[in-house]
Amino acid sequence: MYSNLKERGIDRDFMLVLAISGIRSGSIVVVMVSLPFLLLYLHIPMALLGLVEAIGIMANFIMRVPAKLYVERSDPELATTMALLSMGVSAIILYLARNFELVAIAVFLLNASSALCYYGLKPKIDKMTAGADSRKIPSLYYISTALGPFIGLLLAASYSGGLILPIYGDTSIILLFAGILGLPMLFFSKATRYRGPRTSPTELMKKPFKAMESISRIQGKDFLIIASLIQLVLTLSVGSIMVFLPALAIVSGLKREEIYLIFAAVGLASFLLTYAGRLMLSENFNRWFFMFKPLLIIIPLLLLSSTVSPEIFMAGFAVTAMWAFVEPGSSAYVLDRFNDEDRRKVPQVMAFFNGPIMIVAPVMGAILWSVSPRLLFAIAILPALIALLITIIAINSSRILKPFSGF
Repeated sequence: MYSNLKERGIDRDFMLVLAISGIRSGSIVVVMVSLPFLLLYLHIPMALLGLVEAIGIMANFIMRVPAKLYVERSDPELATTMALLSMGVSAIILYLARNFELVAIAVFLLNASSALCYYGLKPKIDKMTAGADSRKIPSLYYISTALGPFIGLLLAASYSGGLILPIYGDTSIILLFAGILGLPMLFFSKATRYRGPRTSPTELMKKPFKAMESISRIQGKDFLIIASLIQLVLTLSVGSIMVFLPALAIVSGLKREEIYLIFAAVGLASFLLTYAGRLMLSENFNRWFFMFKPLLIIIPLLLLSSTVSPEIFMAGFAVTAMWAFVEPGSSAYVLDRFNDEDRRKVPQVMAFFNGPIMIVAPVMGAILWSVSPRLLFAIAILPALIALLITIIAINSSRILKPFSGF
């Protein structure tokens, strides 16, 4: 139903990959949602959440090249097991942390290990999801990565009151146990070897820059530049506030268990809305999704910047689930402006611009939060307004769209 399981059947490797994927995604979400409570316990300024987020994103980026190279040349199963054990160690560090430096080291290690875990699982994931219509119907792999955070947050909500440290302690136990449990996949399963052409470190490092060199040869490069600019300012807006959402919930007066339950509900709603949006993919709908995406970012930011009660926070945060609904259609609208050959290059070009902003945005958020939490969410509206203005101009410009719309 969800993928080609009838042809493949469900075997031990398949169930291990699903379990590990869920644990990996769930542990990261629980750790990051719990982080404001840990900083409060350690009497560390909440503004430093932005710096911690930037460190984590940077760790993920840094680890991608060595992780891919290791998996291509060695053993994906060993990479997965080492990554889970390393993630467990990072949770232990958070459990023992008594200063900001240890928190930062733990988050760096957690995100770097998560990247290694993903690339270790990737050969099996690609095999599992082959043939699945991922644009419309979720495979079991994507369901597991959504259920992991949902279940993890529900379990975290059961730790009512008391210290935050037991959540990190139990997270470390789960990750270490998962790493040990993954040993049968390493020793008793048929090894999954990378069968594609091996990539040299130099080629991997040059890949983003090669994508940039191809801009001049892309038909419709004007729209590509416009789309990249829209994505850039939206990333600046959303990236500056995301890590501070649990902190704002605390400021709004919500209890710890309530925050976990709200994040679990919105996370699950976002997953379901993603696939609802994919089922509605069409040229007409995609156009509207592309146009309304900035507006659906502005609306919750207006509510969150005026937060004076738990009810207003919950209303604003609930609207953020709609981001997942419009994203598939908005992305499809951008890609459909290009021919088949250029369509493969477009995400790489946009990612080249977007990557640095993903690191800068939470740092900007940290500076603004230190002045005022409401100021952060109010200022985040400005890039989204700029994106909305650019979107309206672009979508009504025949000069930009007509040469390559194909409709």
